[in-house]
Amino acid sequence: WRSVPQGQGARMELYQAGVELLGVSSPEADAELIALAVEALELLGFDDVALSIGHVGYLAGLLAELSLSPEGAEVVREALMKKDAHGLPLALDAAGAPACPARDALTTLAHRFGGLEQIEKAPAPSAACATAAAELARLAGALERYGVADKVTLDLTEARGLGYYTGVTFEGFVKGIAWPVLSGGRYDRLVGLYGRDLPGAGFAVDTGRIGAWYSEREAFDHWAGADALVVAVGESALDAASLARTLRAEGLAASRDLIVRPLEESLELARRMNIPLVAVTGLPDAPAPGMVKLMDLHTGEERFAAPDELIDLIEPTD
Repeated sequence: WRSVPQGQGARMELYQAGVELLGVSSPEADAELIALAVEALELLGFDDVALSIGHVGYLAGLLAELSLSPEGAEVVREALMKKDAHGLPLALDAAGAPACPARDALTTLAHRFGGLEQIEKAPAPSAACATAAAELARLAGALERYGVADKVTLDLTEARGLGYYTGVTFEGFVKGIAWPVLSGGRYDRLVGLYGRDLPGAGFAVDTGRIGAWYSEREAFDHWAGADALVVAVGESALDAASLARTLRAEGLAASRDLIVRPLEESLELARRMNIPLVAVTGLPDAPAPGMVKLMDLHTGEERFAAPDELIDLIEPTD
């Protein structure tokens, strides 16, 4: 959940799934996260993943050199976020930025968007800027080793989370969705606020935005909700729970219908979730106690089997 000004039309509640890496601060750690972010989006079915990478230390270093008021810094930050090369000098004037190397560097940032080779061209009018550029250069080398450098562009205008992030930041984009679907970065001071001084970095995938995109294209239709739905009849809930654990221990995705309802309604639930198999415990017509009926909703085939036999009868879905 995040607070946004009223009337902007922005979402306040976000659904995300993410990764946090605590206790390590290095270019290798950042590259690991970025490579994992690329892989996560590709596994969701996107083959045109692109990540934009920045470093809050670079922009923070430039702004510190200008000694702007908080209000003035916000004006400049907004112009940078819009990639407004024409409006940025006006914003610097409005903020009272003096003529200096840092101001000159800021006015060129909107043009420093592209390959990682842009790092070598970035001016360093302060020690903080030089440190940030050096960290980005080391990260670029690590990304080459991970084989994802071609998925990455450099954006030194990135001003998101200046009060939160402490180093590298990144956003993920895919074709067909106009907004970032993934965001993350390094936040080495955050965990310390809660009592233990640990470096940290992470990212979050916007599952709500991606889910909406898939739903609009009915792309979920071929996705299976699980390999099998386990349904308990009568007083066999414990047997169903044990069966689900057994299947999961073998690497199968077993879902349980925890709502007590007629069997036909449970079968309809499996059809809606595109689950191909239903395993039913507690049926009174079972040939022996503990036997489970396995129902194939695609072929209509039904058979009874012992719980340990089901492992060979259920195949993982794609």
